[in-house]
Amino acid sequence: MSDSDAVSLPDVHATAIIITTAVGLVLATIALALRIYVRLWINRFFGYDDWALLTSYAGLVALSGLQIAYGETVEGDGIITSYDKITLITEWHTFVYAVHQGLLKVALGSFYLRVLQEPWQRRLVIVSTTIFFAYNIGIGLVLLFQCGNPEDVESTNCLPNHPLVVLIYIQAGFNVAMDWFLTLLPISIFLKIQMSTSARMSIGLLMGLGVMASAFSIARIPFLFTSDGDGYEGYAILTRLMILSYYENCLAQIGIAAVALRPLFRKMRNALGDPDLSLQHRMSGQYDYAMRPRAKSRDESKS
Repeated sequence: MSDSDAVSLPDVHATAIIITTAVGLVLATIALALRIYVRLWINRFFGYDDWALLTSYAGLVALSGLQIAYGETVEGDGIITSYDKITLITEWHTFVYAVHQGLLKVALGSFYLRVLQEPWQRRLVIVSTTIFFAYNIGIGLVLLFQCGNPEDVESTNCLPNHPLVVLIYIQAGFNVAMDWFLTLLPISIFLKIQMSTSARMSIGLLMGLGVMASAFSIARIPFLFTSDGDGYEGYAILTRLMILSYYENCLAQIGIAAVALRPLFRKMRNALGDPDLSLQHRMSGQYDYAMRPRAKSRDESKS
């Protein structure tokens, strides 16, 4: 007998959660694998930004595992039967999401530290990223232990609900602000630094994916608060929140990995005998996606 025989339950689309999560993880894994190939076998260099991206990928794997476990549990056992288990999964899901958000911003900030030339820009990235990371770790821990031991899902000795909701909305707003800050930051690079068309395309790709990730960040805000008053209908809302939150992070993960793939595309063009592939492109060094200030010409130097 299913749960719905006694109680009218919403369709939480557990299968959709599993499938969309699996697809996102596969795409993120392919993007990371290609980046590692480029860094180790083409550039022959593995920097701190690559380690930061690997760390954030571990966070995505953990988030994916929790999300798939949630979908499989709901699909197999139902909401009522597995209430305690899925409550515990969602608590850890919230924590891992917050941590992964912080790790993503660290990975993106590490990329910009290789690109930005101005000291004030670098300091701004370091300070904003550090504050965002610390806030996300803090709120993740608060939400995880809001009722003491996370495994004691029946505990009623919890922190007041209203302050927690405020903290969650602050985190969401802070996240959107950071997305736009780190997305729009390359505009100064476009205006002040000379770069090839392919380099502009790489930065443009990152900006485009950043805008998409920000769109997911904004879209998930209306679903942040699923109160006890929603009853079992809250689980239908939770499905939307999970999928939006996951692809917000997944797109950012893919975008950061993809921005370093230009050497692979050049190698493919070279293998195909592209006559437009210049010697300058073939001889570029290990810091391939780092842009340098435009040097003055000889005539400009004399003037």
